[in-house]
Amino acid sequence: MNPCSLLSAGELSDYGAFKDATNEDIGSARTCRHELNRQGSQLEGLRIGIAIRDTTGAAMAVDQGMGVRTTEANGRQLAQIPSSGGCTVAIGVTDSSSVDVVISTTAGTESACEIADELAAVVEPKLPKG
Repeated sequence: MNPCSLLSAGELSDYGAFKDATNEDIGSARTCRHELNRQGSQLEGLRIGIAIRDTTGAAMAVDQGMGVRTTEANGRQLAQIPSSGGCTVAIGVTDSSSVDVVISTTAGTESACEIADELAAVVEPKLPKG
């Protein structure tokens, strides 16, 4: 699965206009990065990442100093991991794999977690059942 196939430009349009998505491997994760096109915009900085982790389940989420909130939705384990200026929602695919929705923004952690939760709800139904 291509991580850039999990969010379309239309699904991101509520958050602004984005540059073309870029694929890259970061550690063991296959990632896609969407960066807000700030040219001519007064919007806050925003980066959205989707990371497919083939060997790390949502239960393995690492606290970034602000706690980890776990829950379940549609039979999947979810972990919300806030951090300074960002937030990640790990969506469990299997016990040993997950897809992360990673948000970095100059608008702060609370805003980042709201966006991460909203986009995780868009991504989750597109994932295979483990």
